[in-house]
Amino acid sequence: MATGCSRTMAITTRKSDGATLLTFVSRCSRRGLLMTTTIWLGRGLFAIVWGAMIANLVWPFPGKGFALFLILLFLLLGLHLVQLLMFATVYREHIQWRRGDYWQIVAFGVVGWMAIVQAQAKRQPPQTD
Repeated sequence: MATGCSRTMAITTRKSDGATLLTFVSRCSRRGLLMTTTIWLGRGLFAIVWGAMIANLVWPFPGKGFALFLILLFLLLGLHLVQLLMFATVYREHIQWRRGDYWQIVAFGVVGWMAIVQAQAKRQPPQTD
């Protein structure tokens, strides 16, 4: 159906010596571009959200807005730290982690995780049988 496919992220599992491995395969450039665009839009959205929450700390919003945004700030930070804990413990052996990857998950959550998964094809060569 799609011709000229050269790049997209797909996670596949493969048995090798009794172990399950995660490999990252490139396939279709149109999907890769869509994923990249989605990641950057998500990062932009999170930048706006973080900006509003930090602005609330610097210049408190009037009325109940201050308390609401403060609660949302701690909730978002807590959820992203839980995501970091889950992703880092489950995928420690399967993904090549870099120092900035941890901060991506703390700042962007699942959007940061999508960026890390997408970058794996560039970080490690594809495995051949």
